[in-house]
Amino acid sequence: MLTLCITPYRDGIWRWTGDRYATADDGSRIEPYRHPMVEHLAVDDGRRCLIVVRERVADRPVCDPSVRHITAAAYDEAHAALADWPADYVAVETIRDEPTRVAAGPCRTTPLYLAHDAVSLYGSWDMADLRSHARQINVREAARLLLYRPRYSHDTLFEGIHRLTERSTAHFGGHLYLRYPEPALHTGPHELAPGADVLGAFVQALDDALDLRPLDAPRTVFHLTGGFDSGTAATRAAQRHPGQLNTAALLISGPGRAQQVRRRKAMRAAVPFGARDDVVDAAVEVPLQPGCARVRGEPVSPYEEPLHRPFTVVATRIAEHGAHTVVTGLGGDEMVALSQAEHPHRASGRMEDADGLPWIGHRVGE
Repeated sequence: MLTLCITPYRDGIWRWTGDRYATADDGSRIEPYRHPMVEHLAVDDGRRCLIVVRERVADRPVCDPSVRHITAAAYDEAHAALADWPADYVAVETIRDEPTRVAAGPCRTTPLYLAHDAVSLYGSWDMADLRSHARQINVREAARLLLYRPRYSHDTLFEGIHRLTERSTAHFGGHLYLRYPEPALHTGPHELAPGADVLGAFVQALDDALDLRPLDAPRTVFHLTGGFDSGTAATRAAQRHPGQLNTAALLISGPGRAQQVRRRKAMRAAVPFGARDDVVDAAVEVPLQPGCARVRGEPVSPYEEPLHRPFTVVATRIAEHGAHTVVTGLGGDEMVALSQAEHPHRASGRMEDADGLPWIGHRVGE
């Protein structure tokens, strides 16, 4: 959602230049990603400056990006109001003679990676932008990825590059300190009240999430994989916007391919989607072919492998057809997964699972 380079402890005055926020004296800059679903704003009280890049919500005009000069009390109110924003945001706060703070909201849908040198903090939504700061492989994170057991944390595959997770705050004043949020509250399953409309509540939750965003149906594509998560979101949206929502997908290889084809066909036949369905075959757009970014020597984030090439083709086709927004589904399995206390089961990603993975060596278990 943004890129940044900030040198703290300077008295530079932030200004909006037309495509970025910048200071004249030290070269600090914050460049929002230009997209119809993103907006940005800034307030300054003479000592503090708060710059927010956020996901837009429906029924609100786009913010004026110019830096507004306000009183200290109004600044405090604006800062407190961040907690009420219902969509994704990143807030950057610079304070005279204090470390810079970068905070992420709770509705995290976009990435932000951070790195630093002795004087400046760097950040980008694209990890490849920070490749000069990567010192060496983070062995623990590499082991997790090799064992198919990733963790959502500040760690990335490279020492020197960090991930700003939801509700986290980064403090930088020459050294980078990342603070995790307080643990989220959890609850166990409850008995349903008599006559509870579970399906109705679920549909309402979907509608609320869709209505929150200013989706332009003709320029929105639904990522219809054939799975339950994306399928549920897409079919409900198609019911509400009949004939307007086109679809796209990456066709996988292997034993699930026939099932994916069958399920996607059934979903598109069940509700009135748009006429266009952009499908890219992963068995054709394979890695390391002449058009692949890897072959051309371009940097590729390890979190986008091995499907970087086919997904790039999907995104290119969607953009060529005039769409600028893709909606997908993610996380359904995690949301309804039972804990060990609710249902004892064998954890995934154990070292015993490595027997069938020929790339796993002895260091993964150490």
